[in-house]
Amino acid sequence: LGTELVSFSAILTCLKIGARPAAMVEPTAQPTTWRAALGLPCILGAPVYFETQIDAILGGERVEAVRLRGADGGVREIEADGLIVSGAFMPEASLPRQSGLTIDPGARGPVVDAFGRCSDTTVFAAGNGLRAVETAGWSWREGAAAADRIVRDLEAPQPPSTHSARCDGDALKYVLPQRFTPGVVDGAVDVFQLRFARPARGRLVARSGGRTLWTRRIDGLPERRVLAPFAPIANAAGGDVVFTMEGAA
Repeated sequence: LGTELVSFSAILTCLKIGARPAAMVEPTAQPTTWRAALGLPCILGAPVYFETQIDAILGGERVEAVRLRGADGGVREIEADGLIVSGAFMPEASLPRQSGLTIDPGARGPVVDAFGRCSDTTVFAAGNGLRAVETAGWSWREGAAAADRIVRDLEAPQPPSTHSARCDGDALKYVLPQRFTPGVVDGAVDVFQLRFARPARGRLVARSGGRTLWTRRIDGLPERRVLAPFAPIANAAGGDVVFTMEGAA
């Protein structure tokens, strides 16, 4: 279940232990990862079912079959010895949630400012503690940068973050960081990071107070990292920044 990049890695792991994949199932209309990756199940003779849900897992003491339901309501059963669930990942944010930190509903991790500080500014967060589906290399770099900012904050605390960055519309899932101070960019992040909730093609726009601060034409796909330059946007912002997709289809 799922067509994340790690789903295809799971297929390769199955092959190493002598397990043959019977099918891949994706609830949306297209793969979450690159379409070229579909060549792997094709070579192995495993069909990929899009716009399909898991209707039931059948069996007694072990899995014996999986019942699938398509978008048209049609049902099919596939004999199987197991079901690997991959995708729709959650961030490693149990501790922030239990600690009462403010949680972003889109990223499902703690809200942070441009210095990586949470709503309790003595707590910093980075990597997959902020959101899910991030690479180890990117998370490592964020962690190293957070360590530098902790040292800097201990020496001379940064000013409080006064304004918000947020997404508008159903195409965008979240933006990081969610808090910043206009004009304060020294020691801050280099980029705003955005994720798409659904496939969308159009113009990604950052606005503040009715003014366009930055724009870029983009083909957005779910869980793809999209970057917007932090300093030019934060320096030009007169208040909160809103990211939106215009002409999105």
